[in-house]
Amino acid sequence: MPVQSRYSNEEFEALMHDVFLTLEKNKSPKDLSIMVLGNVLANIFQNQIAENSREDMVEHFCAALRRSTMVTQQSENVSSDPQQQRQHKKGKPH
Repeated sequence: MPVQSRYSNEEFEALMHDVFLTLEKNKSPKDLSIMVLGNVLANIFQNQIAENSREDMVEHFCAALRRSTMVTQQSENVSSDPQQQRQHKKGKPH
């Protein structure tokens, strides 16, 4: 998710591969995988992030997750009107 990281691509890919292998090995359905990963994240935020930094880090993480999972829309399908763009993001019709 982050554009720049203090970790190498090799470190990131190796750890991500191990996580995926564990989920696949256990034949974890997507909802269980999301629940488990969410609990792991919550535990990391709760126990490894200083309380005075936690809220800001959670906000940044959630924003990065949203950006990385959004389906890109063709520019002609989205109005240039900011109010309509907000409604479009919320799933409301123009």
